[in-house]
Amino acid sequence: MAGALDSARYRYFVRRPPACRWKNVEALVLGGHGDDMVPIRSCCRVAGMPVDKFVDEKTLAGIEARTRKAGGEIVGLIGVSAFWSPAIAAIEMVEAIVYDKKKIIPSCVLLEGEYGVKGLFSVCR
Repeated sequence: MAGALDSARYRYFVRRPPACRWKNVEALVLGGHGDDMVPIRSCCRVAGMPVDKFVDEKTLAGIEARTRKAGGEIVGLIGVSAFWSPAIAAIEMVEAIVYDKKKIIPSCVLLEGEYGVKGLFSVCR
């Protein structure tokens, strides 16, 4: 669920400076849930155009840093571990499967022989 949650946060933060609708923003975050996650700037688009057409380099770097720290920011604000954000991300994933939405959600999965690879986590979209 980290890919779904962190990509949603990245989209949210990107949409704020240009004040566009969140549905117009595509974004992808890979890696673990925390400081080692990687917001993929080349996959970040606003209405199909590269994000850097809308957001300057300094602001975008700040957005990416905030995306990495957002979980801790929320815990700091409420004082306990956040549970609703991960739950909503998990619900998004379950709905995509149950309702066969054909939705692309970044996820990390353990490969056990798929594609000839065993014992390795791979990113699945």
